[in-house]
Amino acid sequence: MSNRGYRRVDPLSDPNYKGERTPKTLKDGPLEKRGCTDCFCLLLFGGFWFGLISIAIYGFTFGNPMALVAPYDSQGNSHRSISPDC
Repeated sequence: MSNRGYRRVDPLSDPNYKGERTPKTLKDGPLEKRGCTDCFCLLLFGGFWFGLISIAIYGFTFGNPMALVAPYDSQGNSHRSISPDC
């Protein structure tokens, strides 16, 4: 298995390392005072998707989607080559 461009860092090769031991509070990792932010981000992400879909439905219901693909000349006149009656 390749290391994909990552290299191992030897703490002894760090010139600032003086042999300090890891504090006992970090023995099992930094677990204290940590919370889950994934639920909030998931709700925020879902809210954005809901808004995106709502705006798209509103635009297709009350707008003219063919105006997005119809060619226009320099004076703003539409030259529809695609018939909306198809």
